[in-house]
Amino acid sequence: MIDGAEVGGCGDAIPTVSEASVWTSYDGRIVKRLVVKGTWNGSGSTPQDYDRCQVSVSHARWRGERPTSHYLPSSPSAEITLSVVISEAKSGIDRLIERCLRRMWRGETCHVELDGGVVEADLSLLSLAGGVPVYEWGHKKKFNKAMEHKRIAQGMIAGGMTEEAVVHYRRAVLLLALGRPLQRQVEDKEQQAGTRGKSEEWVVAERNVADAERERLFRTVCNNMALCRIKLKQPELALQLCSKVLRREPDNVKCLLRRAEALRMIQEPADALKVLEHILALEPNNSEAKRMTAEVRKEVSRQNNMSAQLAKKMLSLGVDTV
Repeated sequence: MIDGAEVGGCGDAIPTVSEASVWTSYDGRIVKRLVVKGTWNGSGSTPQDYDRCQVSVSHARWRGERPTSHYLPSSPSAEITLSVVISEAKSGIDRLIERCLRRMWRGETCHVELDGGVVEADLSLLSLAGGVPVYEWGHKKKFNKAMEHKRIAQGMIAGGMTEEAVVHYRRAVLLLALGRPLQRQVEDKEQQAGTRGKSEEWVVAERNVADAERERLFRTVCNNMALCRIKLKQPELALQLCSKVLRREPDNVKCLLRRAEALRMIQEPADALKVLEHILALEPNNSEAKRMTAEVRKEVSRQNNMSAQLAKKMLSLGVDTV
């Protein structure tokens, strides 16, 4: 079973019929003011993951240069109508717009202020084409969508957009963590057709292959996300991700190197040294591990010297160090 890693919703509650005309997101980054009330018909009235929406954006303005966005018009005076697929935003502003859309009912128009008024715009949810819920997708569909998010993330890393890359890695992990559909009969038609007439042994073998494929991608994505967390100076999150990988593959050298780096960042050089020694036992000629080991040994020595000096000073003051 694949467990989630840094996954979860946006933290905003689902709207209700009694929703106030002004709503502020839990993190304060969005203020939404109702202009025209939409129609609530129960489930399916608000956009969910991977639903396709027709959206109108108008009266947009921003401070300074236009932010990176596929959803905002090219100029403040322009009005655009576009198709938005929820969870596929590729910039920070567009993700905030998607969070607004998740709070809107079909037919609703609202005025939004994003990031303290850095961006303002009128949004109209013109139509909503809800699909099959993500948890009912077949393995192949979830796997392919996770691969798509991984490719987007890799492109963002190449462009120096590390924080944006993390968002897509998280989306990939969420898809992979969902595993197989909750209902077997909801498998993709293609998958159903492929197994028709096959033996039970063949079907089980194919499912085992699919599970192994999903596990490999899960490890890769967590490993890559750990590197992003290190670049973002977030070693605790990097360590959590490394643990998920190493629990499944204890000798994953790439992940062990990232774990050692994260341990150094939280001032635990002795633990980092143990990890590096394990790497060198696996790969004696690993140049990166050799370089890091030399550096970490100096860090351990400095830490030991500082501890010894502190103990000596405490003893001179008559403080019990036991």
